[in-house]
Amino acid sequence: MDKKPIIVSKIGAEHSFQGRNRQDFGAIFQNNEGHKVKFSLDGCSSGHFSEVGVLLFAQAIAKRTDITAMTFRDIVYQEFRRLTGGLGFTDAELFENFCFTILAVVETEKEFVVFSCGDGYVFTITNEHELEVIDVDSGYDNFPPYFVYNLMNPESLSAYKEGVDFKVSFYSKEQYEDIGVGSDGYRFVENLNNADRVAFNAAMLASKPGKIGQIINRNAQVFKDDITVVL
Repeated sequence: MDKKPIIVSKIGAEHSFQGRNRQDFGAIFQNNEGHKVKFSLDGCSSGHFSEVGVLLFAQAIAKRTDITAMTFRDIVYQEFRRLTGGLGFTDAELFENFCFTILAVVETEKEFVVFSCGDGYVFTITNEHELEVIDVDSGYDNFPPYFVYNLMNPESLSAYKEGVDFKVSFYSKEQYEDIGVGSDGYRFVENLNNADRVAFNAAMLASKPGKIGQIINRNAQVFKDDITVVL
């Protein structure tokens, strides 16, 4: 029997204090092959309306049950162009509205394929039922590589002038029972007291999203940025 999915997405304390909306989003759906597709999207805080682009893209992509590991890149391009095309957005407006990271897992018959464009985390559950947390592309000198940069004039960019692409990782089902993704807000788990930190990761292993939400709510001031966990 499949484990209970985890989709937790909470607003961070700094966004709440500033009266800003949550810019994270997480989703799980099935493709036409009956395999799971998982998404974690994290809007750029410097883009004042990035939550708009996050929600539009999330709704559009969740309808694309034709997503597979082979079609993933093409579909992302298609949906970005469909959502932004014909509206005459300037580069500044693209940044304000469609600047967000994309981390996704596309399950296949024999493996989990992770696509990452931007920072965040990959969560692996090994066949020994142990949780591993992998920091994706941390430590950028500039902004993380947001996918929307591919639609902007390189002259308007301070970095990534030649565009960005997804980094792809493969996890065999012979070694891993499940793979998830999350936003960079997960980094604040390290700032929890030891008991809550252990309980948080134990809840991920036990598929208890309600428990994860309780720990985040109880430590709202610790989680300064939005956090999303999809597993």
